[in-house]
Amino acid sequence: MPSKRPGYPLLCLLSGLLFGTSAYANNKHDELNHISGYVLSGDTPIAYADVRLYQAGTRHRATGARPLDKATTDINGYFHLTYHSYQQPEHTVSPESSHTTTDTSNGVLYLIAQGDMKGAGQSPIKLAAVLDNTNIPGEIFINERTTVATAYAMAQYTDGRSIGGKNPGLTNATGTAQNLADLSNGE
Repeated sequence: MPSKRPGYPLLCLLSGLLFGTSAYANNKHDELNHISGYVLSGDTPIAYADVRLYQAGTRHRATGARPLDKATTDINGYFHLTYHSYQQPEHTVSPESSHTTTDTSNGVLYLIAQGDMKGAGQSPIKLAAVLDNTNIPGEIFINERTTVATAYAMAQYTDGRSIGGKNPGLTNATGTAQNLADLSNGE
């Protein structure tokens, strides 16, 4: 005798797939974030510089970096970036107890700015800043000081083109960069 609901098995299969997808989506944190600031050489703004935001040291990508957004500075060296952060919580069992903890650490963020210095001829300039994900200033200044701090702190995590590595070392190196240069004022 034929079933009176011929689509029922298909409906059950689709419901299972949709439920599984929505359960996965609920485990992720999807936030829209903004980063803005200035690209300067000394006190001189770098107009029309290319600014790119990357994420390095994620759980699934210990080497290399993932591009998140890019922008171009205005005449005053100002830029604004908008990006989604996707953090898949990692569940681990604490050795001290049998409780499961969630680690949402998802690598570090860094900025690379490339442009031309105007004046006596055009000179290409490339600057960088690495960000502490737990304390990102309202406005970030990228200049020579932040570049030196990033280069010094990230030396062992840089392959010449990008930053990458495993945590907690990468996160600790980011803390070192924050101690060397203040991103909120470029000092």
